[in-house]
Amino acid sequence: MSSTLINILTVNGGSSGIKFALYEAGESLKLFFSGEIEFGDKIGNIKISDAVTGQKTNTDFTLANGQDISEMLISHLEKQDRFHSLNLIGHRVVHGMRHTTPQLITDELLIDLKNISAYDPEHLPGEIKLIEAFAKRFPTIPQVACFDTAFHAAMPAVAKSLALPRRLKEKGIQRYGFHGLSYAY
Repeated sequence: MSSTLINILTVNGGSSGIKFALYEAGESLKLFFSGEIEFGDKIGNIKISDAVTGQKTNTDFTLANGQDISEMLISHLEKQDRFHSLNLIGHRVVHGMRHTTPQLITDELLIDLKNISAYDPEHLPGEIKLIEAFAKRFPTIPQVACFDTAFHAAMPAVAKSLALPRRLKEKGIQRYGFHGLSYAY
């Protein structure tokens, strides 16, 4: 394997599921595996598709007392071929407010995200937990946050103001837009 190749885990945390994939990045992206974990209160299901062998697994699970879904996900990921050659983790983060470009995840960024988590209580707390779980288990692997709000950051002023009363705009309230990474793709 060339030293210019980087293995990137992408993580898309949602309120009731997490999608993930491991890619080798070189001149083009090569998918090694992808999957999804769906969860409820204490039960869930994880599906993983190995893009190299074509093998698919589908496993139901019950979370042990005190076990977090992040721990369950990492445990399953560690069993996958190529996972231990991981160089970078990229997270989709739904709301970044003033953060609109991909950013290296730092303690300061996590503090900012925790401070704005009330604006998206369905997604941000879970995404923060995922980031912290990966940082705890793999402290030397850099993590990057890619914000859904990035796509909408360069909207024309009229689009940012659409459906907002002028008095709110004058108080600094703006329209952010969501699912921007999907739109950009």
